[in-house]
Amino acid sequence: MLTLLIPYVLFNVACNLLYPLYVTLSKLPAWQVSPASEVWLASAKTDALHMLMSTPMWFLVALFTASILFFIVADKTRESLKWTVVVTAVLVALALAVDIVKTQYAAAHKIDIENTQLVWWFVDLAPYGAAMMVIGAYCGKKQLLRELTVKGVVLGLVCLAVAEVVNHFFFGSARTSVVKYIEGRAWYGVLTAFVVAVTGCIGTLCVARLVQKVPVLRSVCKWLGQNSLWILCIHYAFIMLAEMWLYNKGILSVSLFDVVTNQLYKGTMWEKPIADTTADIFIKIGVAILSVGVSAVYIVIHKKVKSVIKARRQEKAAA
Repeated sequence: MLTLLIPYVLFNVACNLLYPLYVTLSKLPAWQVSPASEVWLASAKTDALHMLMSTPMWFLVALFTASILFFIVADKTRESLKWTVVVTAVLVALALAVDIVKTQYAAAHKIDIENTQLVWWFVDLAPYGAAMMVIGAYCGKKQLLRELTVKGVVLGLVCLAVAEVVNHFFFGSARTSVVKYIEGRAWYGVLTAFVVAVTGCIGTLCVARLVQKVPVLRSVCKWLGQNSLWILCIHYAFIMLAEMWLYNKGILSVSLFDVVTNQLYKGTMWEKPIADTTADIFIKIGVAILSVGVSAVYIVIHKKVKSVIKARRQEKAAA
């Protein structure tokens, strides 16, 4: 559990410390030179920057809560297909019920459900995450997809295609939010989200088996997997800040922050055309790769500090 809570606390503190500094900087005349800097000024009016920098934090809390639910039922479900199906259905139904209650409560009290966290510890998303864990635990126990076969590769590609098609044609299928993505059709949202999650995971597992055959790719993917939580925390803020700088310099025509502030301050992100140019796409791919490099530097420093602290503790214990 500390694996999730330590990054959560550390980066939430960092976001709260950086946000007042940013607000101060955004009020300086230097930031008001060009119309492109409007996005900087808009972010100072509310907590838009803080929201963007802390976006990965919700996932850590949801995963923490989902893990607690999962460990309660894990021993029984991973041994039995029947219990896996039953518990998965109960957890999904629980997530649906919480989401409906949350939506009705928000409507009755005229609360903006899209920008307000109504349920502590993300217990509205946690049961759904726990359901995915239950399925994964059973598949892992039975060692499904253990060997790479032609059928496995075909199955993986088909599953990835299904996930992409469902998510494309049924907008919002990767989310379970009743009010924002599925306009009140709760079962539609839950079922399509379930299809996307299961087919996406199976497809990814099949592709991962294929990647294992290439030593270099296997090593890279292993490192990414072992350090995914730190990369999750660091890369988003780096990408957002880098894209804002490139946008204000006129290098990017659209930044991540431009999209979000347009959505927050002008009602909906579809009110004006927001589309990347070809150059934007390549630049953003480069920024994303660079963000992983920045994360890697932090991870190396973090592990070095941990090893030094551990060594000193061992020296004291020996003395």
